[in-house]
Amino acid sequence: MRRTISAFQRGKIMGDFEFPKIDALATGQRIAFIMQSQGFRVKVIQTHLRLGSPQAVYQWLKGRSLPSVDNLFALSKLLGVSIDDILVEEGSSNSEHLCLHSNCRGVVDTITYYYLSVRAA
Repeated sequence: MRRTISAFQRGKIMGDFEFPKIDALATGQRIAFIMQSQGFRVKVIQTHLRLGSPQAVYQWLKGRSLPSVDNLFALSKLLGVSIDDILVEEGSSNSEHLCLHSNCRGVVDTITYYYLSVRAA
């Protein structure tokens, strides 16, 4: 059976598709936000992921590197969020860098409330 492709798919194949990139700095900020909102410390992450030292976690938080796929998967399970909730696509707006997972929404709402209260005063 011969399969046909749409013009959109053909555009992707022919090079019109812009390859998505991960924003390492924003991803690190998001990991830090999720960790803080759930009370996780770097040492707990290090121990859970069986890392030799905490430096790898600090490198992620500073945006100098990204977790490996295995570590990203384990981190998402530990934090109770999806991998998509952790990763930030390059070029996305700053408001999208906040944790979007339901476990963090209360924290985001509280931070937003206090920010708006201080700004209004």
